[in-house]
Amino acid sequence: MKAKLDFGAEIDILSKGEFDDGVDHLAGDIWRRYAEGLKHVRFPVMRGSVSAAGDLTLGSTDFADLTYVGPREGYAWRISRISVAGLETGETVSVYFGEVGASRFVRTLTAASPEWDTSHGLLLHPGDHLVITGSGLTAGEVVTVNGEAIEAPAEQIYKLIGG
Repeated sequence: MKAKLDFGAEIDILSKGEFDDGVDHLAGDIWRRYAEGLKHVRFPVMRGSVSAAGDLTLGSTDFADLTYVGPREGYAWRISRISVAGLETGETVSVYFGEVGASRFVRTLTAASPEWDTSHGLLLHPGDHLVITGSGLTAGEVVTVNGEAIEAPAEQIYKLIGG
């Protein structure tokens, strides 16, 4: 839209439609750039049998192992869901990231509450991985853990925070 000013100069002013189109285009571009590098992943199923002593440990520290659940080198994950199947009434398992210990404890999952569906998720940095442990479980039962995460290159971890 053009308007003639009193002093004779012309100025090009956006119409409402042109302005709205520009804002829509910019917003779409911003979201596309934000989403670049993000990828939804279903992490490998972790499955194991409870030992005769009633103990269970799932999750390897070796990336080449099929039970390794964590981001590959140079990437980070925001875990959005972890589910466990195979527990009997009253049984629990504990979720850790990295080595098993109080400073790495995340959550307890039970037969009554077998899923952790998070609002912001658990962030796993490069080198972090999940470990699931249980004790006092029924010997021989098979416990299965699965879940989902959003992956981003480590330098874009800010995209995983709060989203």
